[in-house]
Amino acid sequence: MTTHSAGHDHSDSLEVWDYAVVDNIMFAATYASGIFKSVDNGITWSACNKGLRRENEYLTVTSIAIIDHNTFLCTTLGKGSSISKDRGVSWQNYSEGLTDTNFGPPTSIRRANLFTLVLHQRFKRG
Repeated sequence: MTTHSAGHDHSDSLEVWDYAVVDNIMFAATYASGIFKSVDNGITWSACNKGLRRENEYLTVTSIAIIDHNTFLCTTLGKGSSISKDRGVSWQNYSEGLTDTNFGPPTSIRRANLFTLVLHQRFKRG
């Protein structure tokens, strides 16, 4: 995966744990580096971690789900779940009521837990 930062392209090796696509924008949940997005079919990638992780902080995002065209939900190792209501530009903690903030890799059981959170968000807005 090639990332883009501060006007310079450089190659980094990032381990992708999950991905999602909405309106031809690709989002990758990565080991230790948060979330990246690509608007050019994966040629270049940029971090979209505002509110999710601080600069140089390790954060593994284990899964990402699209609720609607603007709202995304992600799960992490150690920081619970977070929600973005602006297409991944910024993130807010969405772990209220969770007793465990460690979400492992997206197995079918963990994926079901993520989608339970997604359904909760949909009905909460309703």
